[in-house]
Parts: sequence; structure tokens; C-alpha cells
Amino acid sequence: MQLDERALFGLPIETSFGELKPLTVYDYMDCASQLTAMTFDKKRLLHEIRLNQPNKEKQNSKEMTDLLKQLNKELTIKQILINYVSLFFNAYIEITARCLFFNEDNQEERINKATEFLNGLDDKDFEEFRKILLYMNGQSEQTAFLNPLMQRKREQGIKFHSKENSESPNIPTIVTSIVAYTGLKFEDILGWNVTQLLQMFQRIQMFKGYDVTTLFATVAGDKVEIQEWSQNIEIKNDSNTDSTFAMEFAPFEQKIQKQLE
Repeated sequence: MQLDERALFGLPIETSFGELKPLTVYDYMDCASQLTAMTFDKKRLLHEIRLNQPNKEKQNSKEMTDLLKQLNKELTIKQILINYVSLFFNAYIEITARCLFFNEDNQEERINKATEFLNGLDDKDFEEFRKILLYMNGQSEQTAFLNPLMQRKREQGIKFHSKENSESPNIPTIVTSIVAYTGLKFEDILGWNVTQLLQMFQRIQMFKGYDVTTLFATVAGDKVEIQEWSQNIEIKNDSNTDSTFAMEFAPFEQKIQKQLE
């Protein structure tokens, strides 16, 4: 059985790192910004460093771009997290505490164990562990261009695409939609995990899309393409480049700024 299938059925997920547990809906609502921070790949983290430079002129300078390219070539994602964006590393600790050390009752002890565990992983295992956490919680990586001009064009394209397809539903929208469609109570959904929540919502979207398109097909015939309700659900690439995590927390330490002076 695949990892995402085990998550869907709420079964234990055995890995070489130990037994993992997907975030519950409660956990997800409580630390969604930390989970978003984990989706940032190496280039997206380096772009975040660029965005948090106080000097706007240096922010888009050739020197900054060259430095970020050098860091991308020489450092691993773990090294970047620890040395340049430690608040993002703290996000990894929080998610690890909830997904790996979920049997530990004491919150402080969970955090301490998660910190020790992550620090003890080599770079290869760290990246493998990260991929498992993202996949079992229904998340995909976010990336960026290190060239500021290309990144601006990318963001413009994303914003244009977002306007055409409306904003992505947030958690309250997803939960209330499921409640309204299924008749379940809110407390029934609170104990679900993220995979169960997102897949249920996507399936409801497919059912409603099928109902609407079949209705219009009775009038417009071949002009309307009927949306199948039984399509397989897959994790889609997420092109969002907004950092909710970065906006909710204090600015990062400007360690990289010293290298530019």
C-alpha cells in the first residue's frame, strides 16, 4: 500500500525514521504556516533571503544574485535552513514534533526530541524525511528562480493565472463545504488527517463539477465537456509564491547581509 493510501485510511506509516502520523485537521489549522514553510525548496528559501534584505537596491543586485547562486551550488537545504533562515528550521521542528513524536504528551519534550532528531540527520536523510512529511500531508514543493527578473515574470504569470481561476480555498472553506455537502458535524472532521480532508474536498468538487456539466450538456450537447467525478486525485504542483509564514513572524536575522558589505 502506498504512503498516501495509508494516510487516507488513517493507518500507521512505518518508515526508516520511525512511525509517522499525518497532521490532523486540528494540527493543520494550528500550524498551516509552518507546513507551508516546509514546502519551500532550496531556491525558494534563497529567494526568501533576497526578499528579506532591508536594502532594496542590494536586494536585486547582481552581487546578491551571484551570492545566492553560489549558496545554491555549495550548500544543502539543511545547511541553508540552519545558517540563514533559522525560523524556517523551527517550522520543521514543529511539524516533526507533531508527526514523529506524537505519542509524547509533554510539548516541550516533543520539541526537544524533534530538534535533536533533525540535527542528527545527515543531509541526504534530512531531504528524504522532508519529502515524506510533505507527501503524507498532501503538500507539494514551491520553487523560485534565482534570477530576479525571471522570478518577477513568474510571479506575474502566477497572479494572472490565479485571477482566472479564483483564489485557492482556505481551511474554513474546505471544512464548511464538507459539512454542508455530507451532513457531518464539525467535530467529526477535526480528527481527520490532512490527506483525508483534502481528498474528500476534491472529490466533492468533482461530484459538483460532474452534476453541473451533465446538466448543461442536456442543453448545449457536444459543446460542453462533462467532468468525470471518478478521476484519480493527485497532488498538484503548487505555484504559490506568497510566504504566509514569513509575514506572520519577525524578520529573519540578516546574516547574509554581512557577506554583501
